[in-house]
Amino acid sequence: MTTFKTFLEARLTKYESEKVPFSVHDLQKMQKFLSGDYSDAWYTFLKNGKSIWRGHKIGDKKAVISKPSTGSRKSQNTANYYTIIFDNSPYFKDYPKRSKSFICHSSINRAGDYATDDRELCLVLPKNGSKIGICPQYDIWDTEVNFLKYKILLGDFYDTLDDFVSKELKSHTLDELKDSIGFGSLEEIIRYYAKNDIDLKLKLTNPKTKQYDIDLFFDYIFKQWEPEQTGFKLISTNQISSIPDEKEVWTDGDCLLLTYDYLEILEDAIKNEDI
Repeated sequence: MTTFKTFLEARLTKYESEKVPFSVHDLQKMQKFLSGDYSDAWYTFLKNGKSIWRGHKIGDKKAVISKPSTGSRKSQNTANYYTIIFDNSPYFKDYPKRSKSFICHSSINRAGDYATDDRELCLVLPKNGSKIGICPQYDIWDTEVNFLKYKILLGDFYDTLDDFVSKELKSHTLDELKDSIGFGSLEEIIRYYAKNDIDLKLKLTNPKTKQYDIDLFFDYIFKQWEPEQTGFKLISTNQISSIPDEKEVWTDGDCLLLTYDYLEILEDAIKNEDI
C-alpha cells in the first residue's frame, strides 16, 4: 500500500509566495489585515476554534501569503493516479484541483506530525470565497471507492492500477495515463475487476469497434467516484465551521499562513485588548 509519507514527497513546486505588506510585529496592522480578505477563516477560528492547519516551512517568517494554484503537485517517485482522476472528473469540476492545492487538515495534531516545531506548524487562512474540499475520512488514503465490481481504499489504488501501467510512459496527465494502459492491460483489468458482470462489460465496450474502450473505462470510474458516492464535500470559507473534526481538506485559494508561535502572540494581544 502506498503510504502517506510517500504522498508527502509530492510537493507543490514553484508556487508564488510573498510576505505580508507590513511588519509582522505591527499587531494592529495584522489584526486589520486579518479582518479584511481573510476574515471568514480568521473569525471562525476566534469564535469557535474551527480551523485548518498545515505543516509548512516558511523560514524565519511569521506570516506569508502563498498561492498554491500557481504551482503544480507532482510525485517524485510515482504518478498520483487518483489525483489525475479527481482533477479530470466532471463530477469534481467545481472542486479545487488537488494537483494545484495545499493539502491541510482540520486536526492540529495531524498537521503537527509534519512540522518539526511551532515555526513550521501553520494556521491556514484561505482568502474569502476560496473553495475547500473535504475528505470523508481522517486521511484520503482511507477513503473507500468502487473499482468496477470491487471496493478498495484509495491508498491501495496506486498499487492496484500500477500493475497494468507501462513503466516506459509518463503518467502525470489523463491522456498520458490512458496511453500507459495498453489494450491488453485494459482487457485484463476488466476481465478481473468486472468479474462476471456482462452488463458492465458491455458498458465498457465501444459499440463500433466491439472492443473495450479506455475512454468508457475512465468515464465509468469518474461516475463511480462522484462525491455523492464517496462522501467528499465542497464548501467555501464562510462554511469552515462545518468542517468535521479529524478530516483532511484541500484548497487552491490564496492562503495566509500564520506560524503557531506567532499565532500565540496574536491571541495574547487580543485577549489583553492590546489590539
